[in-house]
Amino acid sequence: MAIDGRGYPLPENATTQTDDAGQFTLTGIPTGYTQFRCSAEGYHFSSLFQVFKVPGKGPALTMTATGTIRVRVVDKDGLPLQGNHMIDIEPEGNPIGRWGGSAKVDLRAGENVFKRVPPGRYLIKAHPNPYSSKFPSPSKWIEVKSTKEIEVELKYTVDK
Repeated sequence: MAIDGRGYPLPENATTQTDDAGQFTLTGIPTGYTQFRCSAEGYHFSSLFQVFKVPGKGPALTMTATGTIRVRVVDKDGLPLQGNHMIDIEPEGNPIGRWGGSAKVDLRAGENVFKRVPPGRYLIKAHPNPYSSKFPSPSKWIEVKSTKEIEVELKYTVDK
């Protein structure tokens, strides 16, 4: 990012890997400002929007171990849901810049699995797609913890 706040791509991405102590060095980055991205299986990087000055003292980039949410959606009789339905996951509090998502219910299993979910409280909801107020959406609050899998069952109370 230039001093005027405008972003521009480098001719080649500047990439690196951490050493065993978690330290890294990036070279060839122009003077100005930058944002970092980092990834590792089973971890979440939550500082995508943080801006760093270049050159500058090395930033501390933090990744958090994640959990998994397995959401099963069933009809009023407890059978796996048939038809076009969605699962929404909303973080507690202000969702701006926070992890959240949605996905279709897999019709074969009547569920969906969300991996690499950062620890925290989330509201899990199911609803028809397209949404219809005729069918009350089942929902539950859950707490995701690092390296744990949570199983959630959402049950409709009326026929869809």
